[in-house]
Amino acid sequence: MSARARALVLTKAEQTAAARPRRTLPKTPKPVAALGRAGPQGAKPSPRGIADGKRTDGPRAGARRSCAATDGPPAGADAAAAPDRRGRRPPGPPAPAAPGCAATVRMRIRARTGPLSGAAAAPPQGAGRAPRPLSRPGCAGAPRRPLAALARRLRAAILPAATLALAAASQALAQAGAECGRADAPCVAAGGEYLIALPADPAPRPARDPSAPRPAVIFLHGHGGRAAAVMRNRPLVEAFLARGLAFIAPQGAPRFAGDRGGGWNAHGAPPARDDAAFLSALADDAAARFGLDRRRMLLAGFSSGGMMVWRMACVRPGAFAAHAPVAGLLWRPLPARCAGPTRLLHVHGWSDRVVPLEGRAVAGGSLVQGDLFRGLALLRAAFGCARDAPDAFGRRGALLMRRWRDCAAGGELALALHPGGHRVPREWAALALDWFEGRAIAP
Repeated sequence: MSARARALVLTKAEQTAAARPRRTLPKTPKPVAALGRAGPQGAKPSPRGIADGKRTDGPRAGARRSCAATDGPPAGADAAAAPDRRGRRPPGPPAPAAPGCAATVRMRIRARTGPLSGAAAAPPQGAGRAPRPLSRPGCAGAPRRPLAALARRLRAAILPAATLALAAASQALAQAGAECGRADAPCVAAGGEYLIALPADPAPRPARDPSAPRPAVIFLHGHGGRAAAVMRNRPLVEAFLARGLAFIAPQGAPRFAGDRGGGWNAHGAPPARDDAAFLSALADDAAARFGLDRRRMLLAGFSSGGMMVWRMACVRPGAFAAHAPVAGLLWRPLPARCAGPTRLLHVHGWSDRVVPLEGRAVAGGSLVQGDLFRGLALLRAAFGCARDAPDAFGRRGALLMRRWRDCAAGGELALALHPGGHRVPREWAALALDWFEGRAIAP
C-alpha cells in the first residue's frame, strides 16, 4: 500500500503528529505518482480493482467509500496540492470524522498489511497522543458513570439491608433474653452464660412467698465440656428438679480461639477469667432473675469442674451454702491456708486413673494435681475440726463414707469413695441432695 493511501486514513491526532518534525528515517523506495481523489477524465479502471486510489473490489470496499467523505480533507480545501517526496499531502484543517470510522479502517488495513511504518506509523505510547476521553460521542453505550454516583447507588442499596439486619439481630437478642430460663436458651451474666431448668410447676413469681424461695444447684462441667451436654443428662437434672431445686449449668470460658468447649480457672491465674467472681455473680443473677434462694445454693462439679468447686470452698467459703465436688482436687502447690469453714462433700472413685486420689502430673509436667488427703487436712484446719480422724463412718450402697462433724459452726466435711473410676456415680445425686438438706446419708 502506498504512503498516500496510508495518509488518507490518519486520525486527527495522527495527522497532527505527522506534521511535527521527526527523526530522519531510512529512505524508502520512491512512491509512484499519487492519485488524486477524483481520477482524470476518462481514466480506465485499474486491472487489480483499484480506481481513484481506492479498492473497488472485496467486501470492505463499501466501508472504505463511506469513510472517504469524512476521512479526507474538508470541502473547499486545496485537493490538488502536490504531495511531498514521501507521498504525503500537507495536513489541512481537520474535518469532523465519523466516530470510530477511521480507526475501524486502520485496524482492517493493519490486519491485512501489518503495522504502519515510516512517517505514517502511530506515535509511541504517551507521545503526541491526545488524552483519552471518558466517553466517545456518537458511539454505542452511555458515558461512564463517575465513582461518586456509583458510591451513592451502592449506599442506597446496602444501607436499607444493613439496617434490617441490625434490627433483626437486636430482635433476636431481645427474644433470647426473654426466653432465658428454658433448658436450651442461655442466660448472660457477668461475662459468661448459663443454662437453667426450673421445677415443672413452680408457683407464679408474684404469688410466691418471698420468705421461702426455691433452692438451686449449680453444676460445673468437666474440662472441655459444654453446659448443654450437662442439661442433656436428664437423670441427673430430673433428680434435682423432682426435689424442688432449680438446676443451673454454667458454661466454662473458651480455652483457645474457636474452642467449642470450655474450662475453669481453678488456679486463679490471670489473664484467664476470674471464675470465682463469675460464679458468685452468676448465682446473684439467677437468684434475682428467677426468684431463687441465694442462701441455699449448692455448688457442685465434675473433674475440672470439681477442682473449681474446691477452689471456691477454699477462697470464697461463704459464696455458697455447700460444696459437692466429684473427682476433682486442688492443684499443687496447695494454698497455705483456706479462708474459713463451710460444708463440703467430696466423692471420688477408688480406681480413678484420670485424677487419682494422690493426684498426678499433667500437661507435660507443668501442672500437678493435688493430693486428696492433704487437701482434706487443709480443710479440717480451716473448718476448725477437733481431730484428724473422722467421727463417723458409714456405707450407702457401694459408697464408703467418712464424716467430720465436730468442727466450728458452719463447718462440715464428708468423704465418699466408690469402687469405680473417673465418673459421677449413679448414687451421687440422691446422696448430695440428702446431705445438702441435712438428712441422714448413712445408717
